Amino acid sequence: MTLPLYFFADYERIARYGGEGSIVLFVWWALYFPLGMVLGFHSREVRPWLERHRRALLLGTAVFAALSILESELVLRAIGWHGWGSNPNKLTSMAYAVFFALFFLSLDRERIPFAKHFETLGGQTYGIYLSHILFLRLGERVINRVAPSLHGVSFLYVPVLAVIGIGGALLLMEAVRRLPTRRLYPYLFG
Repeated sequence: MTLPLYFFADYERIARYGGEGSIVLFVWWALYFPLGMVLGFHSREVRPWLERHRRALLLGTAVFAALSILESELVLRAIGWHGWGSNPNKLTSMAYAVFFALFFLSLDRERIPFAKHFETLGGQTYGIYLSHILFLRLGERVINRVAPSLHGVSFLYVPVLAVIGIGGALLLMEAVRRLPTRRLYPYLFG
């Protein structure tokens, strides 16, 4: 779906078609769910192939990450549009995501530090996804009042917001799980 738009270099149309509420957005994101299902149901068959190609997958991850950044910069310089940089529907960004996921699956679970913690967190990602934006907005407002100068220091501002977004979502989920609202937990957070 993206390739024809690339042919015409219509970056704004790609972003507009992939905007929130767009049916096209569903089709773009549909790549990841079936891929996850296939890999999940056929992990025994796929794992040896992934392990044999681990270095190529790592190289692909690095190359497409760099190309995604380069592509965003080129579009910014060509038409002065910042929106392309955050667009996950770029071919380079999609390729990066697939290569990264495949590379990650090729790793030996026992050799990954804190693997059990990541798996626990992974089981809560749907709930985090659904509620993190509330805490990001709240965190941004608090930072604006308490430490507005933090906005100019990205390497501090972004991690602080990430901790607020993920931590706030996890706290909300835990509160719902412990309160009388626990019956609603599966409906609210999966």
